[in-house]
Amino acid sequence: MTEKIEQPLVDATTCDKEPIHIPGSIQPYGFLLVIAPEDQVITHASDNVDAHLGFSAEQVIGRSLTEVFADEGGTWLRHALANHTVEAKPIYLGTLRLAHGAYDVLAHHAQQVLILEFEFAAEVAPDFRFFHPIVTRFVSEVTSAQTIRAMSDIAVREIKKITGFGRVLLYRFDHHQHGEVLSEARDDGYHTYLNQHFPASDIPQQARALYVSNLVRLIADADYQPAYLVPQTPASGEPVNLSQATLRSVSPVHIQYMKNMGTCASMSISIVIRGKLWGMISCHDHAPRRVAFEIRAVCEQLGQILALHFDAAFRRCRRAQRV
Repeated sequence: MTEKIEQPLVDATTCDKEPIHIPGSIQPYGFLLVIAPEDQVITHASDNVDAHLGFSAEQVIGRSLTEVFADEGGTWLRHALANHTVEAKPIYLGTLRLAHGAYDVLAHHAQQVLILEFEFAAEVAPDFRFFHPIVTRFVSEVTSAQTIRAMSDIAVREIKKITGFGRVLLYRFDHHQHGEVLSEARDDGYHTYLNQHFPASDIPQQARALYVSNLVRLIADADYQPAYLVPQTPASGEPVNLSQATLRSVSPVHIQYMKNMGTCASMSISIVIRGKLWGMISCHDHAPRRVAFEIRAVCEQLGQILALHFDAAFRRCRRAQRV
């Protein structure tokens, strides 16, 4: 049985101090392995690995990738890692087919280790050929828009269409970091938040920092049971830094925040302008919702395109004011 570290109690008054980058667990719509890069030996594994590989976390720790992923799986992983430059940001290695299903594999370096994430792949993978016209049309419409609000309306409609979420909001932060909802697209049965404001304290500072470095964040099911990393306390004494992990577990405070809104699944797309978090696109659904990696990648691209057009609009406005 996995030994779990007792986490300190966190509430709205202490969440600014919560170490959300080292939760010690992941969301269970996949599994995670931590690898020593020099010899590709597994040092940590999420405790749900047995459901995916047929080995317990304790059984895979201390073994090499080629031992655990025998035959074609091990060959595929070895070639994928050799043919990609893995850095601090997760990169997509491809889709790996195992006995228990197909997995989208992401890799990144954190501190001195290599982190591999295996997400359940969509049963029918989206065809990238369909994404080109989406991006082309989005660029055309946003370029033609005259105001930030008009651009925002285009963005929430497009994101809702391609993700299927029941409600999509776009909000901006003022110079005090308070939020204001500028645009909204929603199905019947979803409460409106259009033009509403919320305080800066709703998003702690360490979460804002992660939103700048992780442009897309998916919480597929607020009722999930976390899969814990084994071991929880490594020999080095340093917990595994999951800042960049897409499967990273969610703060209990944020989970409660979602439930208070009647939201079971959510996805956020950061709008970062010149290195600062200007605003966010926030997607909500009353039911659990998985979003395929390919679709998340397109949403990230649309968010970056939108940020560039927002920045251009601000520059035009400042030029006009100077004139």
